[in-house]
Amino acid sequence: MRRSGLPWLAGTGAIVLGALWIAIGCDRSDTGVIVDQPDPGLESCGGTDGGGGTDAGTGRDGGTAADGGSDGGTGIIIPGAAGWAFYGPESGAPLRVWGVSSDQGGNLWVAGGDQGLFLLRPGSTQFECFTIANGLTPYVDDTGPHQQSVVSVAGGPAGVVYAGYQGHFAGHEDADPLYMIRSGDADKVTLAPGGISVQHIDIRTPPGVSSSPDAINGRDKIRTVWRILYDRATGNVWFGGNHGVAMWEAQTQMVFEHQHAAINSCGADGHCTLLSGDWYGIARDAAGDLWMGGGHRLAKLQYTNAQRFWGPLSPIIDVWPDASGTSRTDDYVQDLAMSGSTLWVGSITNGLAAVDATGAHPVPLALPGYRTKITSLEADPQDGSLWVGLQWGGMARMSGGTVSVYSDKVFGRQLIDWPVWDVQSDRLGPGGARRILVAFQGGAVGVYTGP
Repeated sequence: MRRSGLPWLAGTGAIVLGALWIAIGCDRSDTGVIVDQPDPGLESCGGTDGGGGTDAGTGRDGGTAADGGSDGGTGIIIPGAAGWAFYGPESGAPLRVWGVSSDQGGNLWVAGGDQGLFLLRPGSTQFECFTIANGLTPYVDDTGPHQQSVVSVAGGPAGVVYAGYQGHFAGHEDADPLYMIRSGDADKVTLAPGGISVQHIDIRTPPGVSSSPDAINGRDKIRTVWRILYDRATGNVWFGGNHGVAMWEAQTQMVFEHQHAAINSCGADGHCTLLSGDWYGIARDAAGDLWMGGGHRLAKLQYTNAQRFWGPLSPIIDVWPDASGTSRTDDYVQDLAMSGSTLWVGSITNGLAAVDATGAHPVPLALPGYRTKITSLEADPQDGSLWVGLQWGGMARMSGGTVSVYSDKVFGRQLIDWPVWDVQSDRLGPGGARRILVAFQGGAVGVYTGP
């Protein structure tokens, strides 16, 4: 996920909203793109046979502003479906789309949950599907091997993708059964003649490897990998998971785990519990350091420090400040996006905030209604605009003092009633044009090639 500053970030730390047009409400009509859903009882790998992606170019015309209603002075920008193509189960895509990414060869990879890992090759209109039958790492309990749920993807070099799994938990942390503790993590998947080759990335510290008192007997905290970031500059692969952030480092060919910015939650009796939360937000800045956002804090891991992965976490920021130690406004960061020197922070409960390079002045941006429920972010490499995926209601695109709303008028109710879980981008369209890649959990992959 790629993550100059946008014009809302002023030198005083204030956000200029004078020219901001924001759509009010969401017309829940049945217009827009409808992706046929097959019977959930169909085979686990994809949906029905069918043609290619649905061309959305015949949808509502874009660029017109509708009447803002009785509020006066507020416009609604309905972009229309021009420039969009959608791929659903009729193209062999999964019933639930968790993530979408491209490798440097132009292959489109999709995280399909418990249906497995999906691939759309350049020029093809039909997805292929890979499961444990093809070599993906299974979850093995007392009853045997099972397909793990693929919930994140990041394309690497041509023909390579990193796929993250959802782990299993019994609620007892280190006292969970060993097969649960060892569940999840990630695979490096490489296209090979006749199929794929798979290298499992075991995100743990084996016994005897570390001299740290916390890990000398081994440590395995991260099971679910919610986000993956492939760094083309270094070849490093970053993982945002439950409990913290980990990395596979190219120069050492080693896995490092874990970093987090935890807090103590203390009750009136003085008993305290360490809280780290899930780390959905990971974004690399221009210097090569990693911003990471979790359930309670945002932090910058100074990887360019001599200690690399074990470099300091500084600054550590409470983006939406707690009133006190017992009265918290948890940040619940869901994604991060870097645009120039501005870091955008999306929260599923608090909305959107902008953070400058120093991290000293996080600036919340007020968004109305359901648009505070942010599930994904992506900075557009074409113009620096910000794509915002929502828990419900579709998407928004923020650019030049305007907010363009992609709701049911563009996507239809079927897609906007589910989260937009992942947004990524590449420059692998025709002639090197950029593409915006969107994971609709409602059952479609969206590819935008418009302006």
